[in-house]
Amino acid sequence: MKGQEETQLDQSLKSLNENISWDNEKQQHSRRLFLSKLEQVRSSKRKSWIRRSAVPIVASILFLGTTTTLFVSEHSVQQQNNSLVQNENMSGNNTDQVSSIGMDEEVESNIEEINEAGFDLRLPQYSPTSNTEIKNLIQRSAGKTTNVTANYYDGEGKQIFTFLQEDISEINENNNNNGINHMKENADYKTEINGNEAFYNENDNSGLKTLNIITNGYGFTLSTYHLSEEQLIKIGESIDF
Repeated sequence: MKGQEETQLDQSLKSLNENISWDNEKQQHSRRLFLSKLEQVRSSKRKSWIRRSAVPIVASILFLGTTTTLFVSEHSVQQQNNSLVQNENMSGNNTDQVSSIGMDEEVESNIEEINEAGFDLRLPQYSPTSNTEIKNLIQRSAGKTTNVTANYYDGEGKQIFTFLQEDISEINENNNNNGINHMKENADYKTEINGNEAFYNENDNSGLKTLNIITNGYGFTLSTYHLSEEQLIKIGESIDF
């Protein structure tokens, strides 16, 4: 009788294995736990007809409870692992993590010189990629306007996004309004970034995503081929306007 019950249990485990992804160790653990519980039921001194009839029912409940517990436990571990992987892939999402963006001495020196010259440089303080480094920070003048450009790279030297800040305080109001109207016409939508007017656009052909932000005196442009719309918006939100 005992051998027959163990054979039935093996068949049940085999059927369950076809529907749930678990390894052989979990199967054996479930089998040992189930047989232990079943042996406790057999060893009971009460031999009434009701008790004997209830054994198969109790066995089924024990088997179902054991396997369900294992499945839920395994599913919970899977979700925790997925959450850890997601957190690792998105490390540095907190905009307070200024240290997530590195720079060499040359870039630091350029930033100091630009600010001393009267250009109020405001750089992003966030990158969705760990080991981000800012490079090629250059100031240029064109007529009455001055702009600063910079490139942001990951730890493997792949460009993540580009940055442009332009002094628009000397542009006359008509030209400034024309520029803003042009952004509106070409933007996918208008939004606000920290209280400032902003325009988002994605080029369907090239895949280039662009976020233009207009503040009092400066215009900012963030561009990327590799990041998502949400990530680009978050970079814009990290700028201390």
